[in-house]
Amino acid sequence: MPAFVRDDAESVFDSSFDTQRHRNVSFEADLALWQQLRSLRGRVAAVASPRDFEAQLHLTVTPNLYKRLHALGDNLREALVVSQLSLCQAERTGGDGGDGVVSFELVAADGKKCVRCWKYRELGVDPEHPSICAECAAIV
Repeated sequence: MPAFVRDDAESVFDSSFDTQRHRNVSFEADLALWQQLRSLRGRVAAVASPRDFEAQLHLTVTPNLYKRLHALGDNLREALVVSQLSLCQAERTGGDGGDGVVSFELVAADGKKCVRCWKYRELGVDPEHPSICAECAAIV
């Protein structure tokens, strides 16, 4: 365990995990980011077609929001339940409607549907598994 969590405890079983003790300013920022993710996921889910993994999202956001979302890496794509994600930073901060989103466009995903994960990806990278994507082939 990291020292700031461990304090004087010698074992994880001796730790209290008192969340109030570790709560700080970042908690509010994390909560705001979570609300932003929920809002974005709601926008993805509200589109009739393409749906979820059938889609790729082209998302342009303000520089401040870009830093927060970009830090999530591929977890952002997973949280939004899309097969592909293009995250871009706007050159200016205007035009976002106050939520940090400058443009939001869902289009059909590239590739074919993987029979294992259902994401639209390039299939057949592994000749032993022609109907699954490279990520799933590595797991199988």
